[in-house]
This record gives sequence, C-alpha cells and structure tokens, in this order.
Amino acid sequence: MCYAFVPIAAAQSISLSLVEEYVSKAGLDRQLEGLAKNITEQIAVDLMGNSNMSPERRRRVTDASKQVFTAKRMGEVMRGQLARGLREEDVRKVSAFYDSPVGKRV
Repeated sequence: MCYAFVPIAAAQSISLSLVEEYVSKAGLDRQLEGLAKNITEQIAVDLMGNSNMSPERRRRVTDASKQVFTAKRMGEVMRGQLARGLREEDVRKVSAFYDSPVGKRV
C-alpha cells in the first residue's frame, strides 16, 4: 500500500510557511539528502541481486530511481503531507520547543 495516497483526517491544512518553519527547525530538510541517497543506493543493491533483469534494465531502473527519489521531490511530498496532517496548534508548540535551550540541542 502506498501511504502517500491515504487521506489524512485533518480538518484543514496549515500554512506551508508554518510547515517550512517546522521542517527547518526539526532538521528534516537536512535529513532528506541522505535519505534520498540511501534509498537510491539500496534500490541499486537490490537490483544487483535480481538475476532475472538484464544489466541494461537494472541501469534504467537505477537511473529512474535517482530521478524520482530526490530530496527536492520527497521534500515537496513531505511538506504537503505535513500541511494536511498536522494541526497548527501542535506545530506551534513543537516549534516553540525547538526554540527553547533544550530544543536547540536536539
């Protein structure tokens, strides 16, 4: 099941600027580069073990995964899901935590 398409039960969306503030303070934006790299590397490794695929097809799938799983694209999806799935009150509380002395050390 692809959870990116499962509707979230939030009553309303919060502003993308508030989401962006949360993403930045939580460090999620910095994690996406590594995540994208890890996903595409794992796909390539998994494909190497697939003896039913020709080397050309494995290369094409690997190349396609590098185009699909980019930090930019995953960030866009993540921000949209956060905007629809989080409550403004909760994001403001978490944002305030990240502004606190303890939150800055996290």
